[in-house]
Amino acid sequence: MRAVKRAMAAVAVPLCLTFPVLAPAQHEGDLLVGRSGDGKLVLDTVNGHDPRTELVVLPEIEPTPLVSGWSLDDPGWDHVLTDDPPPDVYRLDVGAAVYAYIAGMDPGFRIGLSLFDWRAEPLSERDRWIWLGDHELHEHYDWNIYIEDLCFTCFEPAPPPECATDPPDVDCHQKKVWVSTLLLKDAGTTQYDDSDPFTLMFTNDPDFVLKPGDIDLDGWVTLGDFATFAVCYGLPVPPPPSECLLLDATRSDLDRNGQVNLSDFATFAVNYGT
Repeated sequence: MRAVKRAMAAVAVPLCLTFPVLAPAQHEGDLLVGRSGDGKLVLDTVNGHDPRTELVVLPEIEPTPLVSGWSLDDPGWDHVLTDDPPPDVYRLDVGAAVYAYIAGMDPGFRIGLSLFDWRAEPLSERDRWIWLGDHELHEHYDWNIYIEDLCFTCFEPAPPPECATDPPDVDCHQKKVWVSTLLLKDAGTTQYDDSDPFTLMFTNDPDFVLKPGDIDLDGWVTLGDFATFAVCYGLPVPPPPSECLLLDATRSDLDRNGQVNLSDFATFAVNYGT
C-alpha cells in the first residue's frame, strides 16, 4: 500500500492511522480535485482520471491475512495545479477540507485507508467517509476486489444455488466490473458545494473492453442494456431522483453531453449485438 499522510477526520470520521508520504507528486491518471467558478467541487476529467470512460484494471496480488484478490492504490487523489477556465476547473482555495463520501459500492469491493482500516459493504454512515486533504490534497488508498468468499459476494441480490456446492459449480469471476459511487464534500472554511456523484469502475480482467452501450457492464450490448437505456432516455445526467440510476444514466449518455437523447440512441444502435 502506498504511504499516505496521517489524517484526522472531522465529526463523524474516525482517526485513520496511515504512513507519511515522502514527497507529494502528481501522478498521471490520478483523480484531480478542483472547484468550479461558482464554488462547486469537481473532478478535472481532462487532465486526470475520467470515471465516465476509464476502467481501472486491478492486478492479482499475493494474498495476506488482511487483503487478497486484486488490488492497486491507483488512481490516487490529487489537487488541480492550475486554473483551466474553458472546462470550468479551478484550484482549491486555502481553507478547503475535502472528503469523499461513499454513496455505494458493489459487494466484494473494498477501499483500504490503511492496512487495518477497510471500507466495504454494508457501510455504516460512519464508514462512508474518507479524508482526502486540504487545498493541496494528495492521498492514495487501496482499491480491492476481495477474493474472500467471492462466490457469495459477487452476486446480487443472492448467490445462485450452484454456489452452495463445494467447490462451487459456477465461475464466480463472471462478474466483470465492480463499481463504487462517490461524491466530494468540503468541511472547511471555503464551504464548497458538493460535487455531482461519480462512479469509479474496476475490473480484474485485463482483456475487458468497455463498449459504448454496455450499460450493465457485462461485456455485451444486449436487449437488457436497451431496457435500461429506455428508462433513462430523455433525462439529464445526473438524473432526477428515482427516475434512473446515476450509473445507468452516465453509461447511457454515450456522447457525454449531459443528456440521454437521440444521438446516444444512434451510437447504441451501432454497437447493439457486439
